Amino acid sequence: MTNWIDLGRGGAIAAHRVIGAARANSAPVKRLLQAAGNARVINLTYGEPRETVLILEGGYLAVISLPLEAFLAKLYRSETP
Repeated sequence: MTNWIDLGRGGAIAAHRVIGAARANSAPVKRLLQAAGNARVINLTYGEPRETVLILEGGYLAVISLPLEAFLAKLYRSETP
């Protein structure tokens, strides 16, 4: 069974697909977003400021408006029974 993480505003992501998360304003993450190109970046901010970038299986990146700590708390809750 897939555990989904609610990102708000109708967005959700499969917890088992996330392999990393980082703050969107760091220079290495900004370079990673540029290198990935539009075809590999999924924007799930719904117009809000970007806070966190998720590194997903398959080389995709998801940009979300949740702060890193809030996302990690949701990820942890999704994986604990």
